[in-house]
Amino acid sequence: MILWIMGLRQRIKSAMLLVAIFGVIILSNVWEKSSMTDLNENFSSIYEDRLLPATYIFHLTDKLYEKRLALEHLADNPIGHVNEVEGQLFRYNEAIDTLVSNFKATYLVAEESASLQRFVQAYDHYNAEEQDVIEKIKKGDEVQSELLALESTFYSTKKELTKLSSIQTNIGKDLTTGSEHKFASVSLMNTFEITLMVILAFVIEFLVLGTRELPPNPKKYKLN
Repeated sequence: MILWIMGLRQRIKSAMLLVAIFGVIILSNVWEKSSMTDLNENFSSIYEDRLLPATYIFHLTDKLYEKRLALEHLADNPIGHVNEVEGQLFRYNEAIDTLVSNFKATYLVAEESASLQRFVQAYDHYNAEEQDVIEKIKKGDEVQSELLALESTFYSTKKELTKLSSIQTNIGKDLTTGSEHKFASVSLMNTFEITLMVILAFVIEFLVLGTRELPPNPKKYKLN
């Protein structure tokens, strides 16, 4: 009787351990799914909110240089080229406006948003000076001093793009570091789950063997 009770208690403890292991495995699976969701979001953010804006910055810089070259060409060859260059500048401005709109549609932290806004303000100032130069060229006025001032504004505008690119790089590094930590945590959790599964196998084997070895419920026997 005593042995049977002790065996039953042992089986109950083992069963409770089994339930606890199952519970931990379920919780770890839930945590892993949540972590994988976070990783997918991080990768999506790295592409949509970091890599794409990086290409926008490259194209914005390219279009600024094209605007500057077009205006310098007009200053050197004003006769018969005003309408042609104005058409080019209009197309460049449209492309820049589209790039800025696409940039604003991505997820921006406060620092990025402020930097992009400073670029837009500098760009608007550059366009105003650019238009003044074009008007003077149309009139046949000398524009060397205006071109020098515009060159200074150009580099100030480009500088804002460089700052924005630096912010993008730093945030991208933070996202990458966070993803690496998540991967390490998921890998550790996988190892932990494997260990639990091994323990689970031993517990199940113990329960099965214990069930075979335990006698049935003791019966009362009367002495003759």
